[in-house]
This record gives sequence, C-alpha cells and structure tokens, in this order.
Amino acid sequence: MRIDDLRRYSRYYSNAAYMGVDRIFRGYFGLPIDYPVPLSLAHGVDFGHTFYPLDVKSREPIHWSCNADVHDAAQAYKPSLLLPHPWVMATDQRTLPDGEGTLIIGPPPGPVNDEALFRLIEGKINKPAILIKARGEIDGSMRFWRDRGITPVTAGAPDDGFYDRLITLLASHRTIMGPTFSSALIFAAAIGRDIQIVRGFTHRTLEGRDYENEVNWASSRAQKIVRLFIGADQAEIQRTARHLLGADLEFDRRAKIAELEEVVGALSSPFWMNPDIRMPPAFFRRTLAMASGKIGFLNAGVGAYLNR
Repeated sequence: MRIDDLRRYSRYYSNAAYMGVDRIFRGYFGLPIDYPVPLSLAHGVDFGHTFYPLDVKSREPIHWSCNADVHDAAQAYKPSLLLPHPWVMATDQRTLPDGEGTLIIGPPPGPVNDEALFRLIEGKINKPAILIKARGEIDGSMRFWRDRGITPVTAGAPDDGFYDRLITLLASHRTIMGPTFSSALIFAAAIGRDIQIVRGFTHRTLEGRDYENEVNWASSRAQKIVRLFIGADQAEIQRTARHLLGADLEFDRRAKIAELEEVVGALSSPFWMNPDIRMPPAFFRRTLAMASGKIGFLNAGVGAYLNR
C-alpha cells in the first residue's frame, strides 16, 4: 500500500484531524495539504494511566507515539511511529513570552465543581485567571468566576485553531495551577511554566463510563509522574513533561517521512480493525462501512448491526 492510496480514506481519519493535528503535522514536515495522516494519537497526554495506549484503538492504521514507553506498548495493537506530540511541533518553532500571573486550569464546569474549587483558593492567589473547558454549558461557570473577581478564559471548541489558542493562553502566564491532573499542566510545563497542584480538591467528572473503565488506577508509572508534579521540583517537572511529549526525540524530518511511508507500505488495510471482534468478519465490516458511509461499522460487533 502506498501513501497515495490512503488519500481517499483521509476523511475517515477523524482522530488525526481532531484539533487540527493533521494540519500541524503537515506544516511541521512541509507536506502538501492533501497528504494523508493515517495516525491515531492521544489527544491530551498519555502518561501510562490507561490499560493500553490512549486512543490506540482509533481506526487509523498507525499509532503516533510520543515516547518509547508508548511506542513499545502500541506495537501490540498496530504499527507505531515515534514522533513529538503536536504540542511540541506547534510550540518549538515559536518565540513565547515570559508570561506573568497565575492561570488556574478549571475542573469540568458546573456549579458543584466551581464552588468546591473556589472554597479552596479563595483569597490565596492574587488576581488569577481560570481556564474553562468549552464542554457543555459553560456560561454559568463563566459568570460564577467573573462575579468572584477571577477572570475566566477559554480556548474554545476543539477545532483547527484550538492548539494555537491554548498556546497563547498558557504562554501568557508564569504559573499554571491545577486542581486535577490535566494534560494542560504537562503542556504548560513543557514550555517552561511553573506548575502548582491545588491539594484537597474532589470533583464531578464529565468523562463517560468507557473512559473510566480504561483508566489503570494502579499504574505505577502514572502514579510516579503525578507524585513528581505534586513535589514541585520545577526543573524535573519540565524535563519529564518534555520527555512525555517527545521533545527530546532526535530525527531527520525527511527520514521520518520516509519511515512513515515504509510503514504504510507494509499495511494490509487502510484502517485498524479490532481483532477481538470476530463477527462479522473484518472484510464484511469494512465493505459495509465504505458502502454505507457509516464508518462506525468498522469496529462494531454483531449487536451493533442488529440495533441499526
């Protein structure tokens, strides 16, 4: 299979297109706008906190791994390519300001979480801003924080400009605080921001049951990283963040694209098909998905077909 053969399937590579990642990839490597990006990757940061690499079971046939731990684990599911995280690709070529003041990474927005966090930080931080995740109804949370003298900001929807907006917000502050272990803390540390953890916060999550079942609460690797961030050794936090995101990877860009095309050449399918699903057969699922335009059929079991 050649990379050009995948061009017709590009519209189905939704994981690679999410948050404009395919655009960042093409820009970083100087590729044409229609160059296929058949890569699944963790949106957020994979720090070993799930039972298998985050988002590896997306339909893209190759996994975008940002460090050796993820790379080794991903190869049990599909071919893997070692690449810096899109965050690194988007920030390393930019001149960032020194930043000033404190930005709090808000929990999932809502009255219970907002009130719980406010009780912990009230009067303890001088004129902070708070980053509100644009998920669900956020107008109430924006008003809540504004009424209490804390400036609410948001990076907006996860569209093509999301990473650019998030870079601007994180880079404009010197200290980034988090009541939860958000990927934004790792992103911020990777660009040299000081990290602080708000202790004692509990919250209601917006994640679905499937995600909760994927989290490996006993992961020693994830626990070690969380403890490191709590410990507040900023130099070590920043070094670890950059390693997790692949900022320490060394490679020739042309050679890396040649490697990608070599991996594509060994593919037998333009999609990853879950081998745990035996019925219907993979060929049937792929044929039906293409004919119907319902790409979800690729990795759907018999029950899903009966319900549709």
